[in-house]
Amino acid sequence: MNSVITETTDTNGGCVFYDAECRFCTTWARRGERWLAKRGFRFAPLSEPADEMKLVTRGGETVGGARAVVYLARRVWWAWPL
Repeated sequence: MNSVITETTDTNGGCVFYDAECRFCTTWARRGERWLAKRGFRFAPLSEPADEMKLVTRGGETVGGARAVVYLARRVWWAWPL
């Protein structure tokens, strides 16, 4: 059985919204931005505190929380196991 991991390299990945009042969220947004900005993703703080991060894909779909993390991990070949 062959298993191939591919990396999607969109120039317009979407926008990741995070809770700017949450220390954990801002730390991970800064770290994630380094890896995802070159794949077309922008990071922006939410206008109000939230329970989970939100991702608006380039197709306009809104994904939140763990589903958003999986979506983002699929865009980076070494993050897919996460």
